[in-house]
Amino acid sequence: HALGWARLSKDGIADVIINLHKPASISGTTTDKKGDPIAGAHVRIEKISLQEGGERYEDILTLDGVSTDLSITDPDGKFVFHNLPEPSHVFLQITAEGYAQMAGVGNLVNMRDTVYRLAPEGRIEGTLTFADSGKPFVGAKVTTWGYAEAMIRSQTDEHGKYTLRGLSTGFYTITFRDLPEGSDWVV
Repeated sequence: HALGWARLSKDGIADVIINLHKPASISGTTTDKKGDPIAGAHVRIEKISLQEGGERYEDILTLDGVSTDLSITDPDGKFVFHNLPEPSHVFLQITAEGYAQMAGVGNLVNMRDTVYRLAPEGRIEGTLTFADSGKPFVGAKVTTWGYAEAMIRSQTDEHGKYTLRGLSTGFYTITFRDLPEGSDWVV
């Protein structure tokens, strides 16, 4: 892999600067707490660019204009991403039905043949209603952030019910959005 750019001078001469990096890979295995493999887990990576004003996340792999930043674990729980630009830091997120999602930031050098043990899924369920009438609030956006996890999202249904899935053990702050101004509601 190479990254290059050129600056063309007034006389038509170009100085080309090329930065070569050895291609890197990320590989690992997803298991449950007992060590049994988890097949079909979704593993997603994003490149982290350190910029003025904070970090920026972006797709790390593009092949013929198609993002290839998602892998699904095989029957042995294994996944791999090849030909990544090194050195680089990435955000890695693993989700699997029935398990708490796992997310974190790492350097490609330290992310080879890693075992990721997923905990059983925890969830928060509730109902959002208007305080004065007891009627359900429909369509509110419900979000939370957990320790070492990406944002978890839900929306209240026609009964005001919501479920936040894929959580690990811990404390959570829940945010409700799209509520009418000045209304009182009960969770």
